[in-house]
Amino acid sequence: MTIRWKAKIDNAGGCIALHRLVGTFTRLAKPGRALSKVHLTPDKMILVHRTEGVDSDVQAWTEIIQQNVFSSYRIESSHKNNEIVFDLHIEQFAKALKSTVTASEVTLKLTKRGGVACLAIIIGMTTVTGMARPVTQAVPVSLVEMEELNELQHPDLGIPDVNLYLPNVKVMRSIVERMKALSDAMIISANRDGEAVFKVETALVSVKTYFRNLEEPHLKDGETAPPSRTAASDFVDASVLVKSVHQYLSAHQQDPGRVLMSITPGRGVVLHCVQTDATFTFYIPTKAAPG
Repeated sequence: MTIRWKAKIDNAGGCIALHRLVGTFTRLAKPGRALSKVHLTPDKMILVHRTEGVDSDVQAWTEIIQQNVFSSYRIESSHKNNEIVFDLHIEQFAKALKSTVTASEVTLKLTKRGGVACLAIIIGMTTVTGMARPVTQAVPVSLVEMEELNELQHPDLGIPDVNLYLPNVKVMRSIVERMKALSDAMIISANRDGEAVFKVETALVSVKTYFRNLEEPHLKDGETAPPSRTAASDFVDASVLVKSVHQYLSAHQQDPGRVLMSITPGRGVVLHCVQTDATFTFYIPTKAAPG
């Protein structure tokens, strides 16, 4: 079975970008003891994590566009689509990348050390005398069988009833943080007229925050809107864990830009943002409405 991958970053901007992107994903996933998956394709590095426990269907996906981060990128695999997947502890990966932010160049490659598969991170450092001094960090990995690779797909939540861009992330984070202190569950209601309501209820208190004039995503040339099951003014609801929404909003220490919220009643809520060098997607399943 052929498995080879090697990628290089030869500029400070790319080194900083990779460290930032992996750091954001680590906060987004909050993996604990669970492993994350790294899915390598000919044009992307995809990070995937599924949360264990009561919210076991929550999934975090980050897709890093290789040409916007790496200066060279070579993959060779026996898989029909030339892809590779391996498991690792994402915190170890993020920690190893800390030294790269001051590096002149960084090389990542799959290799073996003492017969154990690992992701080697070779960091090009320069001494005070100007001499090159490479430093190598190794993160243990476990290669995933080809059969499991074929099953690695985004969760299918069906066609959303509502797609709206959220207000500023800092504003949303502050609102959701206050609600998180009151209840475990949150009801998100929204319609295609650009209205949304975030609500928590307990036996003692009910707190709602209303938003109006939120934008829908524009259709690309040639695209047509899918048929809707509701009128534009009809609200659709989803009950989700407040901590999951807060987790996504808190993961971005820098302004992530516009965050798109998609709601499929009875299935879940998807939070998604597109940046220059990556996309961040968070799948939050619906929970029973709080009683």
